[in-house]
Amino acid sequence: MKKISSTLTSPTPTISQVPSPTASPVAPPSSTPKQIAFAPHVEKNATLLTSAMTGETEGWFAYLNNDKIVIYHSENNGNTWTHSSLPINNDWEKAVHGQNVFASWHPSQEGPSWILLTSDPAAGQMLKTLYKTSDNGKTWTLQSDMSKTIDGYVTGMTFHNKSDGWIAASYHSSVLIPLYRTKDGGKSWQIQTYSIPKGYKYGNPQAPVFESIYSDRGTLKIEFFQTTREKNSPTLLRMVEKSGQRKNK
Repeated sequence: MKKISSTLTSPTPTISQVPSPTASPVAPPSSTPKQIAFAPHVEKNATLLTSAMTGETEGWFAYLNNDKIVIYHSENNGNTWTHSSLPINNDWEKAVHGQNVFASWHPSQEGPSWILLTSDPAAGQMLKTLYKTSDNGKTWTLQSDMSKTIDGYVTGMTFHNKSDGWIAASYHSSVLIPLYRTKDGGKSWQIQTYSIPKGYKYGNPQAPVFESIYSDRGTLKIEFFQTTREKNSPTLLRMVEKSGQRKNK
């Protein structure tokens, strides 16, 4: 299998591959999502799509309200809020479900944040639009329509800094592992090339998790599946890869 670090050379982040079939996500405590401690006051018919704490006093919330997606941001424990709407134009975006919304929120001092919307599948295709803010949520712009760029069903998104980002997807029976990488802040994306181990049919990745926003070391989990004639059930291969050393568990 190709070393993941070989595709993420310095000074860009390096990722070690650490899948596990039963363990919880391998995110270190520093990157564990913080418990939501406060929330904005919104209309009763507003639907929460996603939220996250990016600091002890900083939080992000996205709501669907009257055909609009409104992003709320506070840096002072919810005492004051800024909010603005995504510039959505598609009917499917106006009815998006929370499970189809993926965000990579960043603390105010650490640069842009992104939010990815995906539609329900229609004829095997999901529509996808990526939005970005560079001013702490005051304004949002459409970064790209990714409907023809990202194949499969999106399962996660990570931006480590203003340039480097990854989108993970699930695509059963594909000969390619659907993990996409951008080096220009989401303007363009390329699928990453990883070998599927002998005896396995396909692999589904998860979005990388970094040790912290200040670290260039992260963890990438990939589930590799094999199909048996008897049960047609998935089997998970676990690997650890660090400094070029690969271990099977």
